[in-house]
Amino acid sequence: MAKRKRRWLRILTVSLLILAILSVSVVLAAKFWIVPAVVRWQVNKAVAKQWDGEATIEEVEFNYFSPIYLRGLSIRDRSGREWLGVRSVKLSLRGFPGISPVLSGIQVEGVGLRAHFKDGKCAPPLLSPPESQDKSGVGRYVDLDTLKISDVTAAIVDESGRQFVTGKLDVNVMRRADVYSVNAVWGKQDQTRKFSVTGTIRADSGQTDLDVRILQPVEKNDAGKIAKIAAIDRIVDARGLIDGSIKITGDMYEPASLRPEGIILLTGFAARSEVGTLLESLIATVQISGGTRKKLIRITLPDLSATLCSGRIGGEISLTLDPAGGEKAFSYAASIRADGVNLAHLMYVATGKRNLRSGTASGALAGSGRGFDLNDLRAKGELVVRNIHLVGNPLLDAILAVFDIRSKQLALGATLKSSFRVENGIVLIDQANFGHTLLSLAVAPVGKVDIATHGLDLYVIGGPFDLLGKAPVIGRLSRKWFRMHVSGSWDSPKIGKEVLKDIPRGVLDLFTGTITDTRSLGGTLLNLLKKIGENNGTKK
Repeated sequence: MAKRKRRWLRILTVSLLILAILSVSVVLAAKFWIVPAVVRWQVNKAVAKQWDGEATIEEVEFNYFSPIYLRGLSIRDRSGREWLGVRSVKLSLRGFPGISPVLSGIQVEGVGLRAHFKDGKCAPPLLSPPESQDKSGVGRYVDLDTLKISDVTAAIVDESGRQFVTGKLDVNVMRRADVYSVNAVWGKQDQTRKFSVTGTIRADSGQTDLDVRILQPVEKNDAGKIAKIAAIDRIVDARGLIDGSIKITGDMYEPASLRPEGIILLTGFAARSEVGTLLESLIATVQISGGTRKKLIRITLPDLSATLCSGRIGGEISLTLDPAGGEKAFSYAASIRADGVNLAHLMYVATGKRNLRSGTASGALAGSGRGFDLNDLRAKGELVVRNIHLVGNPLLDAILAVFDIRSKQLALGATLKSSFRVENGIVLIDQANFGHTLLSLAVAPVGKVDIATHGLDLYVIGGPFDLLGKAPVIGRLSRKWFRMHVSGSWDSPKIGKEVLKDIPRGVLDLFTGTITDTRSLGGTLLNLLKKIGENNGTKK
């Protein structure tokens, strides 16, 4: 009997020992392998719903009786570029170990946001539209008492790795009863610069009341670095001051309902390019308002004014944001006036090319649209450019070749006067006159230029003037004036031409009365060429 008891005791002891070993093994496996693997899988699963790339975590420190740590979190695109890096995340759980743990605290340190630019454009690989997420039941597992985010930096990076890094942002959110107290500051805070967000968020209803204060000088060296990364190397420095206050109210649990109200002043802005002063004396008031109707946010610049490339510009700009608008989440409207702008300088800064050697522009443009779709753009404008000297332009060179003229022969300057509309992604030219002492051209209404494809469908009437000849000019003009159909694209135009058979003497008198001053050609040339077209193929 005693022998049998000893045998059962040994079996029980071995069984308990095996059970203990298995229990310890499971606990250790969960700590070092199972939980870290599950965490990595869940993070990757969440990121994959909205991001075309991957998330990696260098270390997951899982603890049963102390906070959980995630270290070395990185989110990259498919080419391996990092867009978000986090040094460490500390997760505090309440009621754990237990069957119903609740996330009660988050502390994030060392956050690096990176925006990658290529050819001046930033295109994060966000999935559009992101997959819908089921948020039911989340409140049972999340009940934050504290949220702290420290040492946050943002950087813009070009394809060569050159980058501009902002100052550090620190965010602290503390809970007292049912109210979260928010305090966030960015960079150095003193009398000359400030960026802060302060206020409260109610835990039960999400009711938000935040104040944003901005006082930020734009330093010339920083602005130059940003311009280079954005592929605008021609801007070497800029300066100015941003001064504003914004109040944000609404429901934080429904971000689309948040309503900003405030004013931002832009004063003393100036910029310089390699050529000279690009912008100076910019003054603008940015008004931000959010209404409950359709949850729209409106941003308006009602009194924009500045000196641009030695000329004056002014106007009004408005932008309306619709958080629920999808691909057309914004609409815009603008009315801009310009006078005496050095167009050659402006085009060089915008394109980096010097095809336009000279030209002073004046005019007006008004338009509106929605989203990035050119078919939703509607605009109407007038433009006068004096003293034009344009070289290396395929379209102009192709037209000049019809008359055996080269662009360098127009170096003394020409005048362009045009009026146009933009509808359904097409520029409709109602009037375009090009006048020079050697050549006059006009586009017959209505010329068409496709913005997206660069396609052309224009009828151009014109020809050269021979002011030096002593003989009557009627015969010479009638043999050298053409009606041309311009097709193809503006990079590779095709010209079809036909000779104008006859030109009335009254039309010639009008020509000889206007060619003495090329500036007056703009007002009379279109009607003149209409008469030429009406009399083409008829005798006087």
